[in-house]
Amino acid sequence: MATKADKKRAQELAEKALQEYLKAKTEQEQRQWAETHLPLLDEAVSLVPENDSAWNNRGFAKYHLGQNEEAITDYKEAIRLNPKNKTVISNLQTAEIALISHKKADETFKDEEEHHERLEERAEEHKQNYDALIKERKSLFNWIRWIIIAFIAVFVVFFLFYVLVAEIPTFAMP
Repeated sequence: MATKADKKRAQELAEKALQEYLKAKTEQEQRQWAETHLPLLDEAVSLVPENDSAWNNRGFAKYHLGQNEEAITDYKEAIRLNPKNKTVISNLQTAEIALISHKKADETFKDEEEHHERLEERAEEHKQNYDALIKERKSLFNWIRWIIIAFIAVFVVFFLFYVLVAEIPTFAMP
């Protein structure tokens, strides 16, 4: 059971956190608020666990830090303590939507990463196939070149033989 001093300290921490949050205008300032005040809100919750505003404010800080699952847990505890608090119910719904959105975005990003990996694998396969085809074409070209050279060499030999044999005088036999 919390003492009167614990309750007062928890209430002061929760109120101070709320007042500081109201000063935050940008998303960056709200995140800085959350980083600064989360330890104070942790203290408020530990001092007076039955204080629904401390649970709500701590959930709010966690929400701003992107800790949606933890924020949802805190909001649910605040609702358990005060089921009619519409602000906490709204905060819970917001955190649940954010959690679902982030999970969906993560899945989409993962799908895109897998797609890019498959594309890179296919590109590498195509490159290997292309390199093999070029190697085969070079080999074929070399064989054709050697066949042509051999043909020319045989042609030259026969030509020279014909020319040389044709120039040798033949003796007629009487």
